[in-house]
Amino acid sequence: MKFGILAGLLGIAATSLYAGDVTLTFEGIGNLDSIGGFYNGVGVNFESGEGLISTAAGGTGDFGGNPSGITIATPTVEPMTMDVAGGFTSLSFWYSDPYSGSDTVNVFDQVGGGNGNGNLIGSVTLPETPVQDAGGPGSGNCTGYGTQSNPGAQYCPFELETVTLGGAGVGYSVDFGGGVGFIGYDDVTLNECDATQTQCPQYVPPCTSNCSAPEPSTWLLFGTGGILMLFGSRRLKLLRKA
Repeated sequence: MKFGILAGLLGIAATSLYAGDVTLTFEGIGNLDSIGGFYNGVGVNFESGEGLISTAAGGTGDFGGNPSGITIATPTVEPMTMDVAGGFTSLSFWYSDPYSGSDTVNVFDQVGGGNGNGNLIGSVTLPETPVQDAGGPGSGNCTGYGTQSNPGAQYCPFELETVTLGGAGVGYSVDFGGGVGFIGYDDVTLNECDATQTQCPQYVPPCTSNCSAPEPSTWLLFGTGGILMLFGSRRLKLLRKA
């Protein structure tokens, strides 16, 4: 099984604390397949959510220009819940959410936090992202992203967001908000450290390289969906094509 993990992960048991920054890219998950225990090898389990492959690569996800491969994650119920057995001290992710502006991502200090376990220790409201590459490389067409372009994509581009953790500063569960079919996530990164290592106290051995935030070379895009709905004067378009 192929995991989307960045350098720094040591071969430790799933129940151990992370030894480095881990990025879940969702590559290797089939189109519309449950994420579930795909990342059990690094102590991560998704209670809900599925993989979505770009239409440009033969899937049903109308997105392109994503920062890693051809696959992203999208909720099957709201929220999409991720549990991390060993805990994490920082969280960042990329998302596209052009039709809401009020969805949230919440972090809890116990596994299953979204089910009433533990305390809320971090939360961020996701700003609405542009529609169809507004002002981006493709000037409204979601082109200009090399081999990951997908002309005409509506969910375009993705934006980077982080969640600041309070309390003891260790999270174990994340609820990724957003309506089913109307939001996508990619490159979920845990335990990313900074130059002073203050954000990664669980690293063993101490982080000595690649400690700054990654600079993805491309934005993740989405496109037109198969079902149209009215939202004021705007038409909502689903992320997933029939």
